[in-house]
Amino acid sequence: MNKRLAGLAYAEYPATGESRVPALVVLPGMPADIRGLRRMARMLARRRRVLLIEPLGGASSEAPSPCAGPECPYAWPAQVRRLQRALDQLGLREPFDLLGWSFGGAWAQQLLLRAPERARRAVLVATCGRLRARERAILELLITMVRASALDGTALLGGMLPLLFSPAFLHRPGALAVLRLNLGSISWSREAWAAQLEALLRHELPADSRERLVAVRGVIAGDEDWLFPTSELARLASALPRAQLEVIEETGHAIWVERADALVDAVDTLLA
Repeated sequence: MNKRLAGLAYAEYPATGESRVPALVVLPGMPADIRGLRRMARMLARRRRVLLIEPLGGASSEAPSPCAGPECPYAWPAQVRRLQRALDQLGLREPFDLLGWSFGGAWAQQLLLRAPERARRAVLVATCGRLRARERAILELLITMVRASALDGTALLGGMLPLLFSPAFLHRPGALAVLRLNLGSISWSREAWAAQLEALLRHELPADSRERLVAVRGVIAGDEDWLFPTSELARLASALPRAQLEVIEETGHAIWVERADALVDAVDTLLA
């Protein structure tokens, strides 16, 4: 079982080589299971200490019951406060580097909006700054599906695979079978996942966000991402004063699975 701080599961990977750069905090998407990110974490740890932090409702994090109001644990202010408590307990008092993808990309933006001094540099992957009509309709449909009790959890996640991966990846011999097998091992709370998707619906960068997100040096898109197309990532990058758009080819939304090597190379370059 992964360790927890402030109710958030985390895994730590020390640098495997000489490290002269700040630690890298990695915030993954939902439904999260940081146990499945070991390979990528080790790749990122070639030059630096890496800390994976799983959001509420992930496989090993707490999954409190959703509620209404600003003090709800899934409201963004509460989620950022919880994350900051975990970071403090991990001893991250100096500015660190930050990587967030999908839901974790929104979480990273929310942290930067409230505490921009905490990050030296940041990279956002396959995420958004504001949901437009198309992406909002997709998320609303996903929330309805997640909450539909007639759908088996593994079947639900399996049905989402075409939304997350490129056709070429899914057409590889045995790819679907392996992905479905891995999905069957994930323990996750449907109500918590729905609450996190609703948090994503509420995510929107304010008009004055440019000054507070100067740490963002890169926005990375997958050229076949169906959930957050390249055009939306380009829109996000253009709204940030120091962000460079990088497009990784031949991958869908789950770049960290399909093109982990290319993603790590891009992150290392953007954070250098």
